[in-house]
Amino acid sequence: MLDIVGGRVDRCGISYSDDCDTFLIGQNASKVRAPKGSKVRVYSLFNRESVKVPLWAHKIGFNTRGATLIFSLDTEYVRDGAKNDIVSYQVTAISSDGRFLELIFKVDKGVRLSLAQIIDTIAALLGLSVRSLQYNRKNDLGGVIMISHFGTAEWAALSDRFQLANYLKIVRKVPLSLGFFEYPLDIKRNERQISLRVFDTTTLAATGKGKLEYLGETVGISKVGLPEGAIREMRQLSIVDEDLFDLYGITDCRICLAYYQRMKEFAHDVLRLDTMPVTLGGFAVSGYRAFTDSKEFARVFSLVERRKYKKIDLEVSEERTLSEPLFAQSFAGGLNVAVPASFAGCLVLDIDFTSCYPSVAAALPILRFSEDLIENEKEDEIDASTFTAHVQQLQSQQKNSVVVSVARVAFKFPEDCKWPCIPVDAEEAGIIYPLEGVGYATTYELLAALKKNAEIRVLRHELILADTSMGDVELAFASYLKELVTKRRAEVKGSLQELTYKEMTNSFYGKLAQGIKPRNVRSFETSEELGQSAITFAPYASMITGTVRAALVELIDAIEESGGSVVAATTDGALAVFPNIRFERGRGIDDVPGLREAIDAKPAIGVIAAGLANMGCAPMPVEVKHVGDNVEVFKTRGYILRDGGKVEHCARAGMKLNPPEIQAYLADDDKMGKWELTRLCSAQSIYDRKYADLVEVKEDRSVNVDYDFKRIPCVDGSFRAPKDYDEFISYRKSAQNVRRDNKRASIARVRFGVSNVQQRGGVEAAAFRQFIRAIAHDLFGLYPRDDQGNLIPQALLAKRLEVKLDDIKNAKRSRFSPPPRSEMTQEILNKVLKAAHVGAMPDISEEAVGSLFSKN
Repeated sequence: MLDIVGGRVDRCGISYSDDCDTFLIGQNASKVRAPKGSKVRVYSLFNRESVKVPLWAHKIGFNTRGATLIFSLDTEYVRDGAKNDIVSYQVTAISSDGRFLELIFKVDKGVRLSLAQIIDTIAALLGLSVRSLQYNRKNDLGGVIMISHFGTAEWAALSDRFQLANYLKIVRKVPLSLGFFEYPLDIKRNERQISLRVFDTTTLAATGKGKLEYLGETVGISKVGLPEGAIREMRQLSIVDEDLFDLYGITDCRICLAYYQRMKEFAHDVLRLDTMPVTLGGFAVSGYRAFTDSKEFARVFSLVERRKYKKIDLEVSEERTLSEPLFAQSFAGGLNVAVPASFAGCLVLDIDFTSCYPSVAAALPILRFSEDLIENEKEDEIDASTFTAHVQQLQSQQKNSVVVSVARVAFKFPEDCKWPCIPVDAEEAGIIYPLEGVGYATTYELLAALKKNAEIRVLRHELILADTSMGDVELAFASYLKELVTKRRAEVKGSLQELTYKEMTNSFYGKLAQGIKPRNVRSFETSEELGQSAITFAPYASMITGTVRAALVELIDAIEESGGSVVAATTDGALAVFPNIRFERGRGIDDVPGLREAIDAKPAIGVIAAGLANMGCAPMPVEVKHVGDNVEVFKTRGYILRDGGKVEHCARAGMKLNPPEIQAYLADDDKMGKWELTRLCSAQSIYDRKYADLVEVKEDRSVNVDYDFKRIPCVDGSFRAPKDYDEFISYRKSAQNVRRDNKRASIARVRFGVSNVQQRGGVEAAAFRQFIRAIAHDLFGLYPRDDQGNLIPQALLAKRLEVKLDDIKNAKRSRFSPPPRSEMTQEILNKVLKAAHVGAMPDISEEAVGSLFSKN
């Protein structure tokens, strides 16, 4: 290895080679000085045109595609109190003229390098002039591209990080740039400008595959292993085993650069993109733009040409502008609900939709925006049969596509409707499904509501027909999504290409919805509203989420029509219990009599099936993810599914607790606790100087296994839909009040709170107190009498009830508040009445007994 330690080293004629690496400096002489407080170790340096390429070089690639310099940057550091001790900076670099460089800056404790120093050293070793590092926008050549993996660590390790932050945005928790920017190389008091762009491979990794080792697997470069505990003692490792230390850091650089180069190659050579997107969602959008010609793109998104001076731009049509607001207001997330329940010894199926969001996207037709087809401010009752027949007619005409409509409605479902299907926005709680209220319903939600005999009053309704100007109905995105699916199938499972196609397919919907709902995004000094993507389109986004919500309600209905019970439903799936079916491993939907037929008969689920067919997939809209014989549900996104005593799947509701820990809390209504969240601080918090560096932060989070009351508990232990928004809010506020008193928001406590019963001493003591008041007030003749029919003395009543005389006097003066009815409160009432009447129950009607309990 070539070391540069504080002095000048003449590169002229230096060469080095061994079995793994080959260096050749070339014939140009120059002097390189290591930054103060550092030692520069050149790990590899060669001219590709002059010598043999190293064995692993084909995995990295050497085409800079116009950039003068591309390099990956990695750092090693150890925790030093509230900050980090930077041990080294590693670089793997390629220049446009074929030179290749790997070097390691070993820095003294407390020393930090600037990005300017690092780039200046790289340029000097590769013989690159500052002028060549400028980006020429006219011919799209030149400039410097820096890549990191989870680059918050690298940004935080730079001495000029705050200056650099002025040019960066935080995207998915990492700092990067959305294009080239001019950055000063103020070395030796001689400030010069270079063009720089910052990428991060974290944002280019598929969901669940963001770790560097996964990226290494996809490009064929294995991450180097370290001895146990070495990662926290990297400075010591750099001393005792410098070769291992160097190989570890340089390999991380190689993986990062290789992955970027492969993604760059994929973007340019496979997808034919002009520019490299910074996220896989961007790949999906850019891929669609490249796949679709400009005229088709304008037709899909209802864009029209507008001449501005000498330039012609595409702008949103007036008809689309008029139609979009109602669809934007109706856009909401998924149906998420659960009920606390335990089942054992029966069949439990965790059923999910198959690629539901891409599938519905593949069933969207190109729309025909026209003022005469948009029904604004329409106030009328919707006739169920007329509306259903109209949608069915459109469905038959549009073949495998969605009927696009939305209505703002006042609705009322029958009292016995178990699963209403029109969502109402409950703000931070998400959406709820009450029996009565005002909300937005897309086509299939409205169809389902009418089928459930809901009374509907339309406040506003818009229907947009499919564009048939070219003959048959044309689908907006099916051919593109089918192309992605087809190409994915042709790739090796788990390969970079296969994972990228999968992520592009799944993220496409999100780009249709980006920026519809206002959301501010903070990025270093700036705070701005998240902008819309190039394909943001409210009618499409609203129809996708609305259709999936309707399909999930239909799935719930199909399960219950087949003798099952739904204990949890989350966005794209339901947890179904079939008490009358014996559990057997391998059972599925077809093992439940009538379930497949019930599912196939549902129109919104049919849209998912049609979309799958449009993408060239088997039209099987549902699949079983997990099977078990025992399930315990405690809240939305929180349940434990077992198979023969073994945990098959555990949804932890965002908590880092294992199943035994969760069950310990569930078994004790008074058990409060904390769980420790360990995370890395954010780039924003470092910039705001809340933390000195990228350090681990430990936070205590309250354990919350309490129910969320999206469905209301009943006296018999079952759960129902809330009557309206206000009833739901009363339960949520009661739960918040209970937890504010540092108590578990058990169902019993929350019901007491909704009933306005003070819980001093606990719910049992509170119920006991109220029933004494009922007796003291002689409600329904409950006060005991003697043989002559006179009220017994208060002192005797106190003796019978084993309370103080003052308790009876206070009960007489206090207002009676009926507690909620439950098995527990019923037992307390019986105990109090028998004690007051010396073992005999008073003669009281069931109606009167019912009046002693609240309706909650």
